[in-house]
Amino acid sequence: MQGTDVLNLNRYELESGLTATNKLKTVVDRWTPTNTDTNIPRAGSTIRRSTGIVNDVLEDGSFVRLKTVTLGYTLPKFSKVIKSANVYVTAQNLVTWTDYSGYDPEVNSFGSDNLSLNTDYNAFPSTRTFIAGLRLGF
Repeated sequence: MQGTDVLNLNRYELESGLTATNKLKTVVDRWTPTNTDTNIPRAGSTIRRSTGIVNDVLEDGSFVRLKTVTLGYTLPKFSKVIKSANVYVTAQNLVTWTDYSGYDPEVNSFGSDNLSLNTDYNAFPSTRTFIAGLRLGF
């Protein structure tokens, strides 16, 4: 996926100056009188909430994902009853390469609401799944 942006509302909340919530590690670089070259507000500030969404929480959502991989092996014939046997393993959502700072750039926190596509707000990442199996032919 190339050329998409993601609105990271998690950063909007967790880098705000409000002190009543948990914070991301990046708030260590917040505004102070000696650190004025930052876009993270000072501790206790409500400015991020009052200015609305700004560019720093709109991130590049481009990614490459290894979505589904299946490896199988056909066993040599070993029985008169079993004509064929195949063992396999399948992995889904194995790895994602992205510069997006959240869990998953392929996100839609608000379900089927097409007006909120690519909005990351407390969304769970895609699950990584492993399936193993044995296929027998009689």
